[in-house]
Amino acid sequence: MDTNLLKFIWKYSRKQQLIVVAATMLSFPILYLTLELPKIIINDALSGVSAQKDIFGWQLSPVAFLASLCFSLLGLVILSGVIKMRLNTYKGILGERLIRRLRYTLMQNVLRFPLPYFSRISSGELISTVTAETEPLSGYIGESIAMPLFQGGTMITILIFMFAQDWTLGLISVALIPVQGYLIPKLQQQVNALKKNRVLQIRKLSEQIGETVAGSTEIRLHGTQPYTLAGYSRRLGDLFMVRMEIFKKKYFMKFLNNTISQITPFMFYLFGGYLVIKGDLTVGALVAAIGAYKELTNPWRELLNYYQLHEDSKIKYQQIVELFNPENLVDVDEVETVDEAVPLKGKLSLKSVSWRDESGTSVLSGISLEIPAGSTVAITGEFAARRAKLALVLTGIEKPSSGSIQIDDQTMAEVPDSILRRRVALQGPVPHMFVGTISENLEYGLQQHEPDHQGEGVIKSDLTEAFAAGNRAPLDTGWLDYRQAGEPARDRSPQWLQRVINAIGSASVVAERRLFEVFEPKEKPDLAAKLLTARKEIRKRLVQMPEASFVAHFDSARFNSNASILENILFGVATDYRLDNESCEVHPYLHELIEKQGLTPRATLVGLQVGRHLLNAIDNNALSHLEFEHFRLSREGQVEQIKSLLDAHKSGTELTQTDRCLLMSLFLRVIPERHTFIHLSDRARRRVVQARHDFQEHLPVELDNAVNHFHESSYHPNLTVKDNLLFGRVSSGNPTASRAIDPLIAEVIEDLGLDEPLLILLGESQVGISGSRLPLVAKHRLSLGRSLMKKPSLLIFHDALSLFDSEEKQSLLASVRELLPESTIIWISSEIDNPADFDNVYTFTEAGPLISADSIARSSNSRPAQDLEELQSTDPLDLIANSTLFADLSPAHQRHIADHSRLVTFPANTRIYEMGDNPDSAWLVVSGEVETTQPKIRGSAVIGTFRRPEVFGSLDVMADSPRVMNADTSEVSDLLRIDASAIESVALSDANVSRTLLRSLSKQWRR
Repeated sequence: MDTNLLKFIWKYSRKQQLIVVAATMLSFPILYLTLELPKIIINDALSGVSAQKDIFGWQLSPVAFLASLCFSLLGLVILSGVIKMRLNTYKGILGERLIRRLRYTLMQNVLRFPLPYFSRISSGELISTVTAETEPLSGYIGESIAMPLFQGGTMITILIFMFAQDWTLGLISVALIPVQGYLIPKLQQQVNALKKNRVLQIRKLSEQIGETVAGSTEIRLHGTQPYTLAGYSRRLGDLFMVRMEIFKKKYFMKFLNNTISQITPFMFYLFGGYLVIKGDLTVGALVAAIGAYKELTNPWRELLNYYQLHEDSKIKYQQIVELFNPENLVDVDEVETVDEAVPLKGKLSLKSVSWRDESGTSVLSGISLEIPAGSTVAITGEFAARRAKLALVLTGIEKPSSGSIQIDDQTMAEVPDSILRRRVALQGPVPHMFVGTISENLEYGLQQHEPDHQGEGVIKSDLTEAFAAGNRAPLDTGWLDYRQAGEPARDRSPQWLQRVINAIGSASVVAERRLFEVFEPKEKPDLAAKLLTARKEIRKRLVQMPEASFVAHFDSARFNSNASILENILFGVATDYRLDNESCEVHPYLHELIEKQGLTPRATLVGLQVGRHLLNAIDNNALSHLEFEHFRLSREGQVEQIKSLLDAHKSGTELTQTDRCLLMSLFLRVIPERHTFIHLSDRARRRVVQARHDFQEHLPVELDNAVNHFHESSYHPNLTVKDNLLFGRVSSGNPTASRAIDPLIAEVIEDLGLDEPLLILLGESQVGISGSRLPLVAKHRLSLGRSLMKKPSLLIFHDALSLFDSEEKQSLLASVRELLPESTIIWISSEIDNPADFDNVYTFTEAGPLISADSIARSSNSRPAQDLEELQSTDPLDLIANSTLFADLSPAHQRHIADHSRLVTFPANTRIYEMGDNPDSAWLVVSGEVETTQPKIRGSAVIGTFRRPEVFGSLDVMADSPRVMNADTSEVSDLLRIDASAIESVALSDANVSRTLLRSLSKQWRR
């Protein structure tokens, strides 16, 4: 990046700046004429005694002469205004264009940051800099050259005019300018230093806010809210003092400017008036000079403001460059299109590879390794930091500090980055989902072919502006290129997509999830028509099955027990908020129908039953998320309103209209087959069906389009694919219903060739921010699928698939090998359960190099135990990362727990804690053995035996209850003591973390 702001501006806008200069120069003669004409009007048109005026051979009367001068002045003023308007617009566009270039450059650099740099800066700091801190530069960039030229030229033009009137007036007008020119820069330097300090203070405040949000659980656990707020008071106080000093100096400069501006007119009246009295100066000249000076103050003030803006912008730009231009930016090859699949086979050769961090600490040391193409290799060890760094080095994302890595007999550093990224994949421990659809996430690695941007949807002006700002062409459709996966064409290959889905073990999930998609048939008419054909085929086959009664079809003459009462009345789905009753404001027409059928008393009783059931379920933590959302309990105050209503009813208080409305809302959401605690008599059901007929027969005009009705001949846009295929719903009260009906649906889908269209439909589902709409297991599978989609020559697993048990991992690895028979696969993990699945197994040593598992096996009988301990790490972070309980946590959470732990050595037969003790810690076995026992009438019973790397005592910590067992060492043992507060803060930070800990705890006890 250019470190000088003016160089950056001139480099990328030289031509445009010259156009601005030319337009600016054009305005000066016009400006001079607008100053000269008022003088001529006063001295000649108004003071002249001649009856006729000769103008370019034309004889004009005094009135005509005056009019011509006035209209000429008006024309010049308008012309000057038009030039200024067009010039300002052009400068604004120019400024925005360069800001766009700057922001694009900043994001380019973000993508080139060395990975360790991300640990020293926060995402909030980067976001605020790219968005907020660059914004003020836009105004300066457009004015950077034109402003001093225009205002300086204007000022010179006015001064020339004033000296032309009288040299004395000229001297008076410039007398105090040197004073301002000396004082203002001096004061501005002080303001600049304060503004730089202000930016730093704001960034520190942002950092502290982010830290508070991240550590909010810790703050509450330790009760340090007053301490934290005191820290904010200090930070805000420092910021206040800086801003106060800025205001003092800023307004002193303003006072100085205003005072000097008022002194000069005083001198005009004094000395100019003296010259008029003496007869050395005309009144018109003096008036014109005073008017010109008023015009002079504006450009001079603008020049002073420009100087302040220039200094402020220079500081901002320098700070932006410092933040976004760190040392060792990664060189990225931005080749967009590689039409042929890149021929890398995946043979790796590492020779004395080492890596050191910025402090010089060695993380990898002297690693030499030969991995043949197409082999499957495992690298294990308890050194979490080494595993992580080796994975990044093998992918080429991190460069080794020394040594060399060759891929296919060529140095990895010499292979273009665009090729490495297409042929190398890394599957890490924490899957990341991008905002977008499932397909966009799955096919992310195949977005490699930049389109020609010639399609119908391409707007040429967008392309022109993007190129003018030094940007790429705006994102357009057509980037997807399946040729990178070895397919013959760029278009999506459903066959390869299906193979990948099968490999990641998601075939059954996809088969189930695709049936719950909802889409608008107008947007996909072909798919809707095919599904209607499938509906007929399913109906035909279903009538021949004994399970036909499991499906409740939508029949206008019958009550559907698997639809809500509202859906039964409407015989469709409400599309208007007035009927959707989300806000409990049931439409009066519905009230009339329900009242007419005598259902109002029943609706009130059912509503009360539903309210009691919901509150009991909430109190017992037994209410599912599905029911919580179905009854719209997520609305603010809804649960409290139901509780208040039930309390009022219990006390005998008469229900209000709002209460009755809420009870009606609960009644209309009841689905009899699902909500079995509600009994709806046959008579009540018949009345609901009658209300349906009345609803359609007397429907008000205002509600004509308020319902999407069920029609057997059309696809319903508000129902799932499954409900549309059945034109009804499977019985929710029969647990075997879906197991009987789903195979029929799958069979018809396959027979009619609907697998691929429905797979694509599922792929269009949004994953949410960071995959928030997906379960964790789906994120892991989808992330693995993303790595497999591009058919990599080298696939590296780093502590991946931790969510799955040993058998699932083994099955997934076998599926991946079957999908990629020629690829090199490297499995990097703390341990492996199935070494026979790998061609070679290597292990990290304490010293750094890797040792072959065969070497370990050959020497294990002859080497003393203390020598074999070099394969085991004693670093707390490594111990936490490889423990049975904490291995599945994120690196940040593992680091937090490691920071709150310490090693303790216990002699044999030593009591660690007793039953009834306060659970102030959990313990991780580093070496030795620990037994947990429970006292009995005769002796004690051994409940569990723990060895490295198992954790004990954690269940008491998570339950926050006294110890229920004793814990004793069986032999000399090294244990890692983990503070309970660290585990609690991590568990409370996120519900997903709590589930992960409970899952790991369950796995440990099952071993």
